[in-house]
Amino acid sequence: MAKLEVKDNKKLVLKQVICKKIHGTKVEDVDHELDKFQQHLQLVKAQVFGPLIVKSCGTVIHNDGSITTDFEFYVQAHNAQQYQNIYDTQDIVSVPHCLYVRFEDSPENLQFAYSKLELYIYENDIQTDGTVYTVYVNSSPEK
Repeated sequence: MAKLEVKDNKKLVLKQVICKKIHGTKVEDVDHELDKFQQHLQLVKAQVFGPLIVKSCGTVIHNDGSITTDFEFYVQAHNAQQYQNIYDTQDIVSVPHCLYVRFEDSPENLQFAYSKLELYIYENDIQTDGTVYTVYVNSSPEK
């Protein structure tokens, strides 16, 4: 297993973006929503390129103990603008000042990458807004 190295001050840039936003979603329902999004993109023949990106933010713990989070799914597509009536489309999405760690292992071990980032944030006294972007290089959250 390779050592997980954190890189600071990276910039995430996406072009010709199709975005699906889902708010107040239970974490256990995210995979289903993501599958629906990817299947719909295939159905409408979106010309997708690059990785799938999942943004998570706005986690809420409710009185009944349930936890919900806001998610945004991003893909880049050559024909993104033709889907502006269905999805949020943007010419460019730019996220500066990111922390980055590359993880290449089984999905069940992904928590180690998140833990490494959290430790780096703590040790370097970095203030974050809690937003997390997960980039699935092979376009699949399975691995």
